[in-house]
Amino acid sequence: MNPIIERVRNADTIYLPKSEREQPQAIEWLQTNVNLDVPEFNDREYVKYSEGVRYGIVRAQTSLEFVEEDPNSIGFVGSDKFKEYQFGCPGWSTQLRIWQFGESTCRLALLGPVQDRETLEQRLADKEELVIATSYPLTSQNYARNKGYDFRLRSFGGGIEAMPLLNKADAVVDLVGTGDTMRQNGLEEVRDIFNVYPGVIWRSDTILPPNESAPLWLDADGLRGAIDTIRGRAKRVLVDGLEPSTYSEKLLSSPNEMTKKFGSEQAELLKAYFTESDEDVLAESADVIYSLMLLLASRKLNFEDVLNILSARNVPKK
Repeated sequence: MNPIIERVRNADTIYLPKSEREQPQAIEWLQTNVNLDVPEFNDREYVKYSEGVRYGIVRAQTSLEFVEEDPNSIGFVGSDKFKEYQFGCPGWSTQLRIWQFGESTCRLALLGPVQDRETLEQRLADKEELVIATSYPLTSQNYARNKGYDFRLRSFGGGIEAMPLLNKADAVVDLVGTGDTMRQNGLEEVRDIFNVYPGVIWRSDTILPPNESAPLWLDADGLRGAIDTIRGRAKRVLVDGLEPSTYSEKLLSSPNEMTKKFGSEQAELLKAYFTESDEDVLAESADVIYSLMLLLASRKLNFEDVLNILSARNVPKK
């Protein structure tokens, strides 16, 4: 049995998200993957019991805090909230772990006024100071540091998209789903930061920094983009039935060529390992991983599930 599923089944308390977008995802996952009889809640109910398990409906921040306090509980939060919480921990270290599941329904992005796009792009390129309105100050700060941007952050609990119109900010870092709210406030995406996925959280017996935990594997620059690009190309040729327009799409549409390419990349990595520089070994490793991602996509399998399996193997059993 998947150790994460087993951990969920043994939990005394399960914290469901209050978010109308995230709660149905969590309940469906519990019912489908863990076969739990999740009780129904009305608008004024926040705690219920079913089959000896206590279910509580709480906000993401509360779920994160409660689960870190109680090793016998699990909770559900989006990967955006988990990352913001993680960046707030001393040394970015926490005993919490997250297992991401399902499809991304939104993304965190840098948004700017449509009419100021060219100016904003130039100011980013010149590393000029920008006033950023956000409810994700720690994530925004880390993003700016990694990119070399100069962000002066202003934290707001809501109404983020209106701040440029009120001349309170140059740009916004916020979630984008359908994009309706963004467009209605005259904004457009300037930079994607990362896709947001639903996740189940639990407390591990050990403390690890974020670069040793699964969530940041998926948020690393390039990797998340590669996953999404491959998924889009696979959908185009395997689901929509369109003609391949790139080399990757040609591989996705031809199992023989796909397996041949994967074998070739493995051979090149082994050759580099014995005869070439460390830089060559790393470059060939990247090629092998990319071709593996293509191979999985051709079978309509997700690369994230490989990472989740690796993560699950390191979950201590209760």
